[in-house]
Amino acid sequence: MPSVTAPNSTHQQIDRLAAPARNGELLIWPALDEWPRLLEENVRRRRSYEFEICNRPFGEWSQPSDQPIIASGHQPKFFHPGVWIKNALVAALANRLHTKQEMLVVDADAPASFSIAYPTKQAGELTQRNHRLEGTTAAEPYECMTDVAPQAYDNLFAALHESCGADEALLDEFRDAFLQCEQRDYVSRWQAGMTALDTHLGITVPTYHRITDIFDFAQPRSDAAAAFTVEILRNANAFRAAYNAALADYRRLRRMHGTRHPMPDLDARDDRIELPFWLLNSCHVRRRLWVATKDDAIQIFAEDQRIGTGAIEDLVRNPAAGIGALLGDWQLRPRAIAQTAYYRLFECDLFVHGIGGAKYDAVTDGLLAKLWNIEPPAYTCASATLRLPLPMIDDAKDHLRAAQLKLRDLRFNPQRFLTDPQAAQHATLLAQRTAAIERSRLFAINDRKNRAARREAYDDIRRANADLEQILADERATTQKKIDDLQAGVRQNRIAAQREWFVGLYPAASLRALASDIKQRVAAIDV
Repeated sequence: MPSVTAPNSTHQQIDRLAAPARNGELLIWPALDEWPRLLEENVRRRRSYEFEICNRPFGEWSQPSDQPIIASGHQPKFFHPGVWIKNALVAALANRLHTKQEMLVVDADAPASFSIAYPTKQAGELTQRNHRLEGTTAAEPYECMTDVAPQAYDNLFAALHESCGADEALLDEFRDAFLQCEQRDYVSRWQAGMTALDTHLGITVPTYHRITDIFDFAQPRSDAAAAFTVEILRNANAFRAAYNAALADYRRLRRMHGTRHPMPDLDARDDRIELPFWLLNSCHVRRRLWVATKDDAIQIFAEDQRIGTGAIEDLVRNPAAGIGALLGDWQLRPRAIAQTAYYRLFECDLFVHGIGGAKYDAVTDGLLAKLWNIEPPAYTCASATLRLPLPMIDDAKDHLRAAQLKLRDLRFNPQRFLTDPQAAQHATLLAQRTAAIERSRLFAINDRKNRAARREAYDDIRRANADLEQILADERATTQKKIDDLQAGVRQNRIAAQREWFVGLYPAASLRALASDIKQRVAAIDV
């Protein structure tokens, strides 16, 4: 396997993180032998925090586990091997370092469209198709996908079975567990499918924790999440200032302009402050949470609709009960920065991001440092590139560029392609072309303002080229056909080179090889 890519461990170097270029290559940041030290430092760091949440020390909300926890997280989607590799890495580390292994299921996220891409052949050409899961709507959170008809899932897997290069056995393992799951909601089915896939590949299955369970507020394990949320609500102005300042620092370091990237600033309108949470009611479209403080009470709004009012004193005294009463029939879910800030502080000792998460969580570090004057727990990053065994045309881009240049030459320099007999047969035409070119050159040097004469010379050259091009009609047709074929080849190569197909489509042997590489590297760590 190719060697691990390991950029330096600074936030500036995080910007260099990118998907590996070569098939079978791993990205691990920082270097893997640093991870045990980071884990130990994070455990000590989390125990040393002295700031308060709802007037109680942080440590009372974040009780240490009997074992350190290494976790990763992702939306419950049909993700690619670059995401799946975190499962293999966390499993290997948990076994080597004697820690717990968890995965945060970001089921409160909403895909723009639940569509799964896969490669297939159409009229002999490799192409990409996209299958949209019937019964889902745009911007519907994963947690709300509870009523998808069984036939829609059958159709989805039937489409995936059309994929070129798919490992039928591995896909069937995932499909059977997905379809036979006793719980009928999508997220439970997905967890069952991923459990079967990992088990088939010999990967220890993580303990799954859903965002929707953590922020349920009716469960005992939600007490810390409730306190975290109340602390932000009652300090909305300070939180917004720290959040936007962290984003400003991030943008300044990267010379980014505006207030929209990598995510928008939190807004303020009149007496209301926007905070990084969603509100849902009966699984309608998510709406942004706004808060106003008045007379020692907190009012929360879903956009412009007021949801409830609660006394700050009651919320601080019993955050879970207080925020439950404040929300009523509504559910609260954290947006990206609030989500990772909470999980890294309260739920785990080392979090393993993918590339995108590693980059945006530099903002989270800035927020936590500004808000509570702490050094945040360190996080890490892992990804991989794996390609399906699909046919590729060698040097298709180079051959296409050469053919396109030849086609251009056939138009503007057709004389280069005449055979000797053709050149002899059309010597008069060639002489006329040469004479027109010479006239054009002399006019350009001696009489540039004589536009009519220069135009006449240009037209003579163009007509001579067109006549010669007609003589080479067969050569032009052959070249155009070659261009068409090579363009199809470039399209095919683009599809074959993609790394983001569903992990269940890849050969089990290739996935096991990646996992084996991970295990060997973890085994070599000095602990």
